[in-house]
Order: sequence, then structure tokens, then C-alpha cells
Amino acid sequence: MQIAQRDRVNVDFRKESLPVSVKIFQPMLFQDGGQYTCLWGPDFHEGILGQGITAEEALKDWDLHFRDRIKSKNREDDVAQYVLNVLADAVEYG
Repeated sequence: MQIAQRDRVNVDFRKESLPVSVKIFQPMLFQDGGQYTCLWGPDFHEGILGQGITAEEALKDWDLHFRDRIKSKNREDDVAQYVLNVLADAVEYG
């Protein structure tokens, strides 16, 4: 997915107040009109998406959608399965 560089928002993923999921997966954050959008994955339809009026709200919304996707354990959801595999590897090699 191509997002113009001018629209992207830099995130300090070391910031303590960020959800752990955001720190691990480092989704792309960008301004989209009058709001912020956070995306991880191939596109808006298949990826994990969060939105908010502020950057922090978008990141927190993304974390909620992230949690919902992995809780569903849908075997047909390639993005969720990839996330689960990354998390399992992190625990195994942690």
C-alpha cells in the first residue's frame, strides 16, 4: 500500500505508553483528511486498521482491532495467522 511520505507520521515505538502490540508490529500511521489512520498489512481491506482524531487515539484503536483479529482465530485470515505465528515465535525465542 502506497501512502505519500508527506502524510506519514513518525512514531517513537519505544514510547512507554504505547500498547505492546504497537511496539512489536509498528503499524504505519498517517494523516487521512481530518483524522489519523493506523494500518498494518497489505491494504485497508485485509490489514489491521485503527483510526482516531489524534495519533494516540488511532494507535489505541488499532490495538483494539489487533486484539479482535487474533482472538477470532480465523484460519482463513492470513494476516491474523501471520500475527499469531510472529507472537508464537517471540515467546519461543523470547
